[in-house]
Amino acid sequence: MNTPIRITLVSLLISAILTACGPSKASLDGTATQDAVNLGSTQTAQVPTATSTPQPTATATSTPTAMFVPTATPNLTATKVAATQVARLATQRAGQTATAVSAQATQQAEDNLWAQLEQDGSITYSKGGLYEIDDFEESWAQRSWYRWWWFGYRFSDFVIMTHIDWEIPEDSAFGAGGCGFAIRIKDDDNHLVIFLTPKGSASLGAMSINGFQYQSFHWQNPDNPNYATLPFATTGSADLIVIAEKEFVTAYINGEKIYQWYVALTSQGDIGYTIVSGTNKDFGISCKFTDTRIWELEK
Repeated sequence: MNTPIRITLVSLLISAILTACGPSKASLDGTATQDAVNLGSTQTAQVPTATSTPQPTATATSTPTAMFVPTATPNLTATKVAATQVARLATQRAGQTATAVSAQATQQAEDNLWAQLEQDGSITYSKGGLYEIDDFEESWAQRSWYRWWWFGYRFSDFVIMTHIDWEIPEDSAFGAGGCGFAIRIKDDDNHLVIFLTPKGSASLGAMSINGFQYQSFHWQNPDNPNYATLPFATTGSADLIVIAEKEFVTAYINGEKIYQWYVALTSQGDIGYTIVSGTNKDFGISCKFTDTRIWELEK
């Protein structure tokens, strides 16, 4: 910032006196004095005064304050911060409330499910530990073959539930196949396979040293539709619940008890997702498992 320059009357008088000086002593003592006076008067009349020519003031040359640093800004910022904190707190509380409501709803649904399983006679053991399983999605195209992916939990008696979305190719000659679980896995020659078919039904097979055999129903819901007459759905979804307790394996589809089988394999074994392919066409069958949970049953 440039500093205003002020020309004073004293400096002008000194300059005028020096300019009027001559070589003789007399002129310095007498005439020069009068000339200096006259010159001073002349210069005084010629030099503008502060009144006729106002000098720049501090307001024009200093840094403005109220204009560039408004006092309202800090208060506005504080207001915004406070509002943000209030909004964040409200969001946090809403999230906590939603989580609590969701947990309560989940617990209520679980209690209702357990009451239904007991009422239906599907379980007699007590509910043990709960294990949540990661979601999973895979496809498989090799007709009459199946694969499984281990969970790493070895149970003999348990309840497992999941939501399944499936897809099969258009116009495929789809055979026996679907999405489900391999259970009580001892090894490749000793395990059970239960799966949801693209007709919305369920099938159970047992693998032994004598090969794979589908198991006949021990009980079936008389109100169920005749799944044998239903066409395969290219896409679909359903909730599947499987209860394995002692020598009985029971299947629920969309909350309704459908089938119960009597099985010989009751020993403890691993559990895993399984995909049973019903066609070689394109991707075969695509299975997506979500919200999978296992409860171990305790005697």
